[in-house]
This record gives sequence, structure tokens and C-alpha cells, in this order.
Amino acid sequence: MEQNPYILMTVPDCWHRGRRVGGAVKENGKLAESYTFDSAGMLSKVINADKGMTSSYAYDGTGNRVSSEVKSDGIRKNKKEYVIDTQSAYGDIVGAIDTTEGGNTKTSYFTYGKGLVSTDNDGIMGYYRTDEKNTVTDILDKTGAVKASLSNDEFGKLLSKDGMDKGNTVQVAIFAFTGHVYDDNSGLYYAKARYYDAEIGRFISEDSYKGDNSIIISLNLYIYTSNIPVINIDPTGHVFKNTMVNDGGSGHGSFDKAKLVRGRI
Repeated sequence: MEQNPYILMTVPDCWHRGRRVGGAVKENGKLAESYTFDSAGMLSKVINADKGMTSSYAYDGTGNRVSSEVKSDGIRKNKKEYVIDTQSAYGDIVGAIDTTEGGNTKTSYFTYGKGLVSTDNDGIMGYYRTDEKNTVTDILDKTGAVKASLSNDEFGKLLSKDGMDKGNTVQVAIFAFTGHVYDDNSGLYYAKARYYDAEIGRFISEDSYKGDNSIIISLNLYIYTSNIPVINIDPTGHVFKNTMVNDGGSGHGSFDKAKLVRGRI
């Protein structure tokens, strides 16, 4: 009988004065990743033992991620700095500066309508095709030709990324499942308040909402969108949204947090 891979994976937590400060992922008893959290409970460092990579993250005073950096053996391989639209509902990333190991930089600008629309990557335009959950499925050039495609399962696990490794700058795709930024080194999605691991369909830290004893599933503080990812998304890491609800065309959509928070984890 094939073993369930989830049974072989453990994520022990470390806490200090009510805040999570660290954690580790073990697969078959072997350390795969370790996590460090800052004083605000945000992920600040991921050490990937298999890849020998360390990712570090920095945030502004309101919790928006403003930079990420990847090092290998102490040498910086890549650094991304983000420009945030603080007036948007979900703290949209509207600009990014990508600095490589050799010091070369690429600057990208992102536009939104009802979700992601396009990217201007050093003057080369790319257009996002997304599904009903704002998940990026294709990136098109200015002629409408598909330059790259992404495929995910219901929980966001990356199944394929055709055309993403050809070096064409139009193929930049920091956005992926439900519009969240994907981190190649850690394999996590940055879901604003928390980080999400699509491999196991769980967040790596607890929800700020502690659940309702009358709704058993809400007591699982790591679960993703009440385990119904086919129709639900979580734009902020705080509360999920049902994509079947008509939002009347208002930006990224609107929802009644007071109603939804009762049914989420």
C-alpha cells in the first residue's frame, strides 16, 4: 500500500510569549526546511536544507512584504524589492526591482483591473490570463500569443510551468495561485498575513481567528479556505472569500468579513 506523504511530514512549532518564533519541516525524519518568524509573527527567514538556500523577508510597518532575498553559502543570488499600493484592498504589488547575483537589475510594473492585468518588464509587455479565482494560467505577449503557461491543482500545487525557463523577460511570473506571489526557494505562497504551503494544503502559521467551538473545522487554525479551494480563496491570510458570490465588479471583490469569518479557519 502506498504511504500517505502527509503522515511522513511534521511541522513542529516554537513559541515565545505567545508568538510563533520558529518551526521546522521534516520529511521521513530528515530536516527539509526551518522557519524563523519576527516579533510581529511574520516569516522572516526560510532555510532550505536540500537546496542549501536561505531566503530572508522584510516588511513595512503595516505588514506588507517589501523585499525578499535569497543566499547560497552566504552569497546573495537574488534580491527582490517591492512597491506596494497601500490604498488597494489587499496591498497590491505595483512594482518590483529584481537584482541578480551579478548586480544586474530588472524593473517590473504591474497593473490591475478586476485582478491582475499586465506587467511591463523593462519595457516588454506581458498580459496575464487568469481564471475565476485570479490564478494565473497564461502569460501573453502584446500580439496575444501565449508565451508561458502555469497549471495548478485545486490547492495550488504547481503541476507545470511551460515556457517559464526560456529567459524571455515577458515571461516574468511572480504571481501564480489566486494571484499570490510564489517563492521558488521555499515553495511557499506569500498570502499577505501568512504563508501558504500548497504541497500540504495548509498555512504554515496559525490564523488570528481562533475558531468557533460550534464549527469543528474552524478549530484547525492552519487549514486553507475551510478545505474547499474549488470555490474559495484567501486574499489576505485572514479571511476567505467565496468566488461564486457576485461582487458587482468592485475591484478585487468585496465580502462581509463578519459573516465569512465564522466559517473560516
